[in-house]
Amino acid sequence: LVFVDASVPPERDSAQLMPAEMLEDLRLISHDGALPPWSEWFGPEVMDALVPDAAKRRLVTAELPRVPLDYFTGSVPPVCPWPATQNGYVLLSDAYRDAATEAARRGWRVVEKMGGHLDIVTHARSVTDAICSIVPMT
Repeated sequence: LVFVDASVPPERDSAQLMPAEMLEDLRLISHDGALPPWSEWFGPEVMDALVPDAAKRRLVTAELPRVPLDYFTGSVPPVCPWPATQNGYVLLSDAYRDAATEAARRGWRVVEKMGGHLDIVTHARSVTDAICSIVPMT
């Protein structure tokens, strides 16, 4: 598995899917038990900055579902240690630096391609190259 600018699952104890303070913020924007699409959580200027190309932004936002708020009240169970040679991490933004540090601690190969969280959309070739540099070719 290659994680791209994402949290990594816990090794020992279950972990909350969403930090309590962010869950409270999400409660404020939920309606009838559901959240607006992710692209609307932080205001329109955030998506404009993450995906400056309007056509790409429309494609991405058109596919985003409304997720039940209850989804984020769950937890992530621990996973048994995965072989380090079969996992990796691509870091795109400082928001996930702790997760990349944890991946490195586990012995995973970590590649930094610092830019923006949605560079998988805006710089797909570069992110794909980073992923392919981690995945062993057989």
